[in-house]
Parts: sequence; structure tokens; C-alpha cells
Amino acid sequence: MSDRLEPILAELKRAESVLISSHIAPDPDAVGSSCGLALGLRALGIPAEVYLHDGVPRRMLGLTEAIDVYSSELPEEKFSVVVAIDCATKRRLGPHHDALFALAPVTINIDHHVSNERYGKMNYIDSKTASASELTLRILRALECPMTPEIATLLYAGVLDDTGSFRFGNVTAETLRNAADLVSAGAVVETISNQLYYEVPIRMFRLRALTLAEMRPALQGRLSLAVITQGMLDTAGATAEDTDGIVDELRMLEGSICAVLIRQLEKGWKVSLRAKDASVDMNRVAGMFGGGGHRAAAGCTLQGAIEDVERQIVEAVGTEFSGLS
Repeated sequence: MSDRLEPILAELKRAESVLISSHIAPDPDAVGSSCGLALGLRALGIPAEVYLHDGVPRRMLGLTEAIDVYSSELPEEKFSVVVAIDCATKRRLGPHHDALFALAPVTINIDHHVSNERYGKMNYIDSKTASASELTLRILRALECPMTPEIATLLYAGVLDDTGSFRFGNVTAETLRNAADLVSAGAVVETISNQLYYEVPIRMFRLRALTLAEMRPALQGRLSLAVITQGMLDTAGATAEDTDGIVDELRMLEGSICAVLIRQLEKGWKVSLRAKDASVDMNRVAGMFGGGGHRAAAGCTLQGAIEDVERQIVEAVGTEFSGLS
């Protein structure tokens, strides 16, 4: 654990108002940790709001009915504290990140990414914890916040998704105990799982079919690679949000150690990296290109022709593999 939690707890307790934010293209852990923290603070009588630049993703809409979320444009009022959670770099908060931090004299950065840049006035970084939602749970426990079913649902969704439904190497005994506590507090496992994974629009099936049909192995089968172009998104009638989870399907390839999904952006290419071998560090690979994340899951953005992007990524992963037997 990199930092002491006590000063942050004290700051939250005396806050007159709190604005909580997380990264662009938010996943269930970003939404769950930020919205769960806001509801917890409200339960303690501390006014709290949530701002997510890209709004709540489709998968989480049915689980966030207890709270309204600001999106696109920042709130007009000032706050005493701004909290960034589950966000490794300040710029990942969105294009208004500087204006966001200017809304309060105190900025708090809470995260579990090993690549976190410690950009808050106060920082609490614990890269050994599987999800930011578990950090929120830790904070709410320390604040002696009542754990309602609504908060438990949000936090369980974050834990569930960031651990790959408890399949990834970041799962610890503490993770499982936390999940059990959230279920005891009212999180309904089947309802949350159905919302996250079993309400998939037809366009996502079409996009997966196009993507997986073009998937190919590299580096003697130890890497599985796929590319999603804007043309493929258009053909499927899909959006960037609909690419969620595809990189994890690539990781399923027999004999592979890691997977790479490259998606075309308006300018450049977003690269998602996943590993299923603890000896391979995807955060180190992403860091070669200015990105970051976790050892088993990281990302970066590259510019240039797709052929050059593929070559650079394959070479970088190959360099990471060079230390393997």
C-alpha cells in the first residue's frame, strides 16, 4: 500500500460537497466505485455527485437507477473536494480534466493501477487490490457507512467485472470475502450477472463474428491478435462500447499467453493487451508506448498505418516474451 488512508478519510468527513469522477469509456468498476462512493457519502450526510465524461455505459444502466450522473459537461457549481477513482492518469478523466480539478481546492486520487501517476494533492494507490470498487468498500467501512443493497450492487458489479467473474490472477482471498460481504448486504448475483453479461444486443454478436473471423496467432501461437476497423463497426452497426469483452475472448485461444485487440479511433489506434501468464507484464508493454494499466491488463494508443502499429506491438510483446523459457 503506497499511502495512508486516514488523511483522506478526514478530508471526506469534513467536506461540504464532493464531486467524484472516473476514466473515459467507463467500465463497471469505474461506474461502481464512483457511484457507490457517492451513495455512501450521501448516506453519511455528505453531498456528493458523480461526473463521468462519457456517461454510464449500457451494461450498467440498470444498476445505477439510484443515482443521476453528470456527463459531457461539468457541473456548474464548485465543490470542496474532487475525487478521481480508478483512473491512472489525469488526462484519462476526459478532455475537461483540468477544469474538473479546478472545481475544488482539494483533489484526491484513489486507484489500483500500478501505472498511476499520483496526480492528486492526496493519493491512495493500492495496486495489490483487484478493483477500485474494493477500495471504495474499504473507505466506506472505515467511514462506518451503512451498506445498502444499492451500494452493494454497484460495488459487486465492479468487483465482478474487474476480476473477469473471479477468473483472473488478481483475485485474492480478500476479494472473495469482500464479494461475500456485498452479497450479504443485498447484492443479487444473478441480477448483476444478467445485466452485465447476458443482455447483449445483436450488433455485438455481429461485431464479434467479424472480429473473431479475422483473429490470428502470432509469435509461435503465444499471442492472439485481432483488429477492429471503423468499417467493421459500421458493418455491424456497433459502437466503440460494443467492443467490450472481445479482447478477453481472444485470450481463450489454446496455447496463447496473451491477447491484443487493436481498434481504430478517429485518429490512431487503441491497443488493449491481456495476459494469462503471470510471468508476462502487459503494463510494461503498454508503457513502451506511453500507456499503462495492470500486469495482466493494460492499454495504449498508437498512431500510424495499421501495419506499422501491428508490427510495433508484436515486436514489443516479443521482447516481453524473450525472458520466458
